[in-house]
Parts: sequence; structure tokens; C-alpha cells
Amino acid sequence: MKASPTHAPPVFDQKFHWFWVLPYLSVVFLVLAMVVFLLWVQRLDFDERRSKLIEDILWQEQTIRHELQRNEDVLGVMALDLGQGTLAEHDFITRASFLRRNSPDLAAVMWIDEGRIVRWGHPTGPAQEIVGRRLVLGTEDQAFERARATGRPVYGAAYRVATGDVRFDLYVPVFAVGKFAGTVTATYSVPRIIEYHVPWWYAQRYQLQVIDGSGGVLAAKLGIAKLAPELAYDVFFDPPGYGLTLRATAYRVEAFFFRQWLVALVLGLSAVMIWSLWALRNHMRERVRAEQALSAEWAFRKAMEDSMVIGMRAVDTEGRITYANRAFCRMVGRPEEELVGCGPPMPYWAPEEVPQIMASFEAMLQGKAPRSGLEHRFCRPDGGRLDVLIYASPLIDENGRQTGWMASVNDITERKRAREELRRSHERFVAVLNALDAAVSVTDVESGELLYANGYFREMFGLQAAEGLCCYVAPWRRAMVPEPAHGAMEQEEAYLDLELQNPHNGRWYHVRCRTFRWVDGRTVRMEMATDITARAEAEEQERQRVEKLHGTARLVTMGEMASTLAHELNQPLSAIASYSTGCLNFVKANQYSRAELIEALEKLGAQAQRAGKIIRSIREFVKRSEPRCEPIAINEIVEEAAGFAEIEARKRGVIVRLELTPALRPVMADRITIQQVVHNLVRNGIDAVLAMPAERKSVTVRTLPGNGSGVEIQVADQGPGIPPGLTERLFQPFFTTKAEGMGMGLNICRSIVEFHKGRLWFEPNPGGGTVFRFILPSGD
Repeated sequence: MKASPTHAPPVFDQKFHWFWVLPYLSVVFLVLAMVVFLLWVQRLDFDERRSKLIEDILWQEQTIRHELQRNEDVLGVMALDLGQGTLAEHDFITRASFLRRNSPDLAAVMWIDEGRIVRWGHPTGPAQEIVGRRLVLGTEDQAFERARATGRPVYGAAYRVATGDVRFDLYVPVFAVGKFAGTVTATYSVPRIIEYHVPWWYAQRYQLQVIDGSGGVLAAKLGIAKLAPELAYDVFFDPPGYGLTLRATAYRVEAFFFRQWLVALVLGLSAVMIWSLWALRNHMRERVRAEQALSAEWAFRKAMEDSMVIGMRAVDTEGRITYANRAFCRMVGRPEEELVGCGPPMPYWAPEEVPQIMASFEAMLQGKAPRSGLEHRFCRPDGGRLDVLIYASPLIDENGRQTGWMASVNDITERKRAREELRRSHERFVAVLNALDAAVSVTDVESGELLYANGYFREMFGLQAAEGLCCYVAPWRRAMVPEPAHGAMEQEEAYLDLELQNPHNGRWYHVRCRTFRWVDGRTVRMEMATDITARAEAEEQERQRVEKLHGTARLVTMGEMASTLAHELNQPLSAIASYSTGCLNFVKANQYSRAELIEALEKLGAQAQRAGKIIRSIREFVKRSEPRCEPIAINEIVEEAAGFAEIEARKRGVIVRLELTPALRPVMADRITIQQVVHNLVRNGIDAVLAMPAERKSVTVRTLPGNGSGVEIQVADQGPGIPPGLTERLFQPFFTTKAEGMGMGLNICRSIVEFHKGRLWFEPNPGGGTVFRFILPSGD
């Protein structure tokens, strides 16, 4: 069944075209003429209002200028009388009071002498508080000096006081016997000028504002009507000047009632005329409306069928094709004329699948086609294959009888290819994950449900479930991998990187955990656990070896110090013996005074405490124990460590200087290990200067604040320095420049400093030698 050709919609006879156009044009020209007339009238009204606005703002500006000039003349007379000495304080205050009553915009009137000291002032309240004081004029200093220099009244710039009021000052110079004697200063309030010098009728017509040079509004007199921004005019407000302008903005005036009524009448008559013409035209178009609607509907349906990308095919009850749309023809590569009338087997069926397609086709004719659709393979004339998905439904005519079957044909070739590629990609992805030497799992955050686990994971944790089987994670595994911080699971990019020990088998794992959105939208956690037991055991063995080396280094240091410390202990012990013998002799001879005996006993006790402190320090130094960090004063540590080395330094003729910055922040550190670092660096400095001249045999230990919140310790010597070729190997284990050295001192020192989250390095000393520096973070 072929479609009939498309018919164009009927149109009006062209000879009646101008009969409908002319009335419409007439109405349009009438409305345009009325609109132009109203715009012209509105323009005349606008020009008239603008001229009136300019006239009124100029009048207002002249009024304010006249008032300022009148006050300036009165102040000039007062300045003249002050210069002649004929104006006393009482008369000055009386005139100022009279002037302020006549000019409410004046905030104050004062006499300021040439030294800027306020002599008299009105009002007597706030002005009297500054009488006798010297004013610091600030930005007004230029106006004061200009009045002195020119001898003429000078206005100052506007300024804002603490109450929010905006003011400016007028300086009228006073000259006595030809010499400058100060100024009569009048302070104007800008808001009061607008308030008292703008008449009520002006405020009803315009909004008046005083604007500074930056556009800020200093004062304004406002009304309640809406503004007309297009009707605004600015004039310079001079005096006082300084960029001040007066801006008048007219209030919006509604159009006259007659103009509104005229516009409404014209628009109403035009609307009635257009409506009548439109109704008449619709009445004439009623005859062809049904045909136009039918033609448009048919054209729309035809266009819709031709523009579809889904193939549409209709067959009768015998299986012969009765209709095929353009998309189906493109799909099978055959024209509609060739397809209509064909019966099974169809020419576009793939030869290798004709039996299967025939069975499905017969099932469709019997009404047994599955609702999920039928998948077939079609063949184009050029031999190309395409996979299609067919949905069939009964074809019912206008009488309600079934005349055949209508089928929609979807090309799923690319979809199947993509699905196959996705399957292969999934297989490759699973193969890669299963080949990893790491346990990978995906778990539901809310329920703990295991959504995916690779082969290594199932082998590691004894899970025999196949891929895709869901189960709940055991409690022991949850204990092994702690939950992220609160709220982290609600973020799609939450990430953790931890090293944890399994409490059941004692093995260590490097666990990386990240949360993201699963394919079904829920929040899941992906974990990747790598067995690092071997590395953890190696690190623990290395830590124990380093700890033993620390103890060994302390014992070696103690052995080297033994002979020198014995000499150091001999001094307090000898002093104790001498003081005790003297006390016994005094007591036996019964020739002593109480004060002398007490002094001798106190010295004996001090020497005993000194010997005990030396022994206790040596015992703590060589004691093998775990580091114990606590807040300590770094200056005390440096003094004790330098005291140990000072004994050997004096024996070798080396001076140990301490330059300690007082009141440094305490550091969180282990006292004994930091003593070991300082002592080792000082001893290295002593060894470095032994071959130097006497004036360079010195080692300086400094403490000072570090960058940020840390504390820095410096040990500087004046030795020969470190050769450039040895700088890279200086901190390596078992590397030494001493004949009898072990090569572990600096390496252990760096390990101790880095354990305290600090940093140890060295630099050339500007005066010759080397400076070893290390920084420890403060314990705040």
C-alpha cells in the first residue's frame, strides 16, 4: 500500500490580497502618527521641565552663595574689630550668637590666634571645651596658611565629624598693626545649609544633593515621590569649592489625565477596528480550514515517519510487506518499491540465519512474539550485516479489525559491538586485578557488603566465593582497617593511606582506602592491601641496630671522658677534705666563731653537691633507655652538654663560648639524646681547632629563635673547614676523617634530630671553619 502524494495547503485568491492589507496598513499608520505626536508632546514637556530645573538650581545656588557671602561680610567686620582691639570677648560671643541665630547652618564661630590656639568660641558648650587648646588642623592646615598668606577669607575642604555631620570651615584672617593675628573661623554644617536654605516648594519639585569630588553624597533634601534620573543637573558649589557640586533631580510627574484618556481612546478604537477586520477574515477562512487541517495533519505524519531513525515496517496477515518507512529502507539498503509486496523469506534476511528468522516470523504472525523483542540479523545488498531488535504489535484499522502487524526495527549493531567490547574490557580488567600482588576489594560503606574482591584478596582472607557474590565483611577485618574520619565516607574523594597489622596473623599490610560512587549510586570504599611484613621486619631490625649504636656511641664517649672527669671530680673531693679538716681543727681547738663555721660548712656542702651533680650527669648520659620527650629548656641542655666537653677543652687549650638567647620557647625533646647531639658536635669542633693557632682555638655554641616557631642551635668552630669533596659523605655511616673515629657520630646526631622532627646541616663559617646547625620544633 503506497502513500498518496502530498497536497499543498490551499491559499486565498491573490486578487483579494490587497483588500485585506490596506485596512491593516491604515490602522498601523494611524497608530504610528498618534505615537509620534505623543512622543513630540512628551519631548516638549521634557525640554520645558529641564529648562525650569536649570533655572531653579541656578537660583538656589545663588541664594546659598548670597547667604555665605553675607556671613563672610559679618565675619570680616568681626576680624577687623579684633585687629583694632575694639572687640572684647563678651562682644565677640554676643555677635557670634546673633550671627548663629540668623544663620542656623553655622555650627560654631571661633577666634584662633596665629599659634592655632582657640581664644574665644561660640556656642559656649562644645566650643568652650577647646578654648585655650592648640588645634591640629590636619587637612585644613592648607586653608589656614592660605588665609595667612593671602590676607583674604579662605574656605576649607569638607570633612566628616564623629557624629556623622559633614562640615567645612571659613577662615577670615585677622591682622593687628599689619601682622597676622589669627583667623575668625566659622564652621558650616552642609546638611543644615540644605535644610535651612532650600524652600519647601523647591523640595517638593526636586531632590537636592551635595556631592563631593568622588561622587559621595554629603547632604540631601529628599521627598517621597519617585525620581526622574534623566532630569538632573549639576552646578559647582563654590564656595566652598574643592570639587563640591549641587545636584538637583526632578521628581517624576505622572502624565495628564487627558493625555492618558486620548491614548486609551485611540488604542481602543484601533483594537476594535483590527478585531472587526480579523473576525471578517476568519469568517472567510472558515470554508477552507477543514481542508488545511487535514492536509497539515497528513504532511506532519508523513514528515514524522520519514524523519524517524527507527525503521517502521507493516505486514498483512499473510506476512507480505504493505508499508516501509524511509528509515527501514535505508537500514536494509533497498527502495520501498522493491520491498512492498514481498513475502517470507525476505530478501534482506541473512542467508545463514534464515531458518531461525523464519521460525520467529511465524511466531509473530501467530501473536506469540516475546514482549522483550526479537533479535535478527539482516543483510544488505553489498553483503554488509546488521543486528536489529524488532518489537511487533497488532495493526488495527478504523473498523477495529486486525489487518496485520506493525513492527519497529532498531539497529543495535553498534550497541552489540560496544557491549562486546565492554565485556572484553571487563575481562581484561578482572585479569589484571587478579594478577596483582595486592588484595583489592570494594565494600558498601553503609552495610559492609562485599561487592568485589580479586583473587589475591580471596586467597589472603580465605574467601572461596566466586566473583560477584556478596557477603558481609567479618568483624576482625573491620578492626584491622579503621574507619576514616567522621564525614569522610560522605565525600566522593575521601582517601586514606595506612600501614596496619593484622591482629590475627601478625602480618603487616600497606592499606590504601578511597571512597567513591558505585555504579548503582551508593557510596562504596575501595581498599588495596599489600603485604609489607618483610619490609616492616627489616625496618624494626634497623631501628634496633641504630638504638644499639646510640648506646655504644654514648659508652665510647664516656670512656674517652673518664680520665678527664676523674680529674674534675678530684677538685670537689679535695675541697671537701680540706673544709672538713679545717672544721675539725677549729672545733678541737675551741677557737672558732659561729659565722666562720657556718661558712665553712656551706662551702663543704656546695662542693659535695657539685661532685654529686657530675656523677649524676655522667650516669644519665650513659644510661640506655627509650627516648622520652618532654618540654625542656634548650639553654639548660646546652649548658650541661657544653660543661661535659669543657673539661677536655681546657685540657687541650680550647675555649668553649656560650652565646645563649634568653627566654626561648621550650622544645619537646628527650634531654639525654639532645645532650648527646650537642656534646658530639662540640667535641668535633674541639678536634677541628687543635691544629690551629691559639687565637683560633675556640668553639662557640649559640641558641636563637629559628624560622617560624622552632629553636635553632649552632656549634661554630674556627678550624680548617670541610673539604668540598667530603660534604656529600659527611653524614654517611662509618665515614670519618679521624684516625680513631667510628664514623657514626654525625649519622647518629642526624637520626636523633630527625626523630625529633628537626633538621641538621652544616655551612662554612664566615670567619673560617664550619658551623653545624640544627633546628628543633617548639613544644607549644
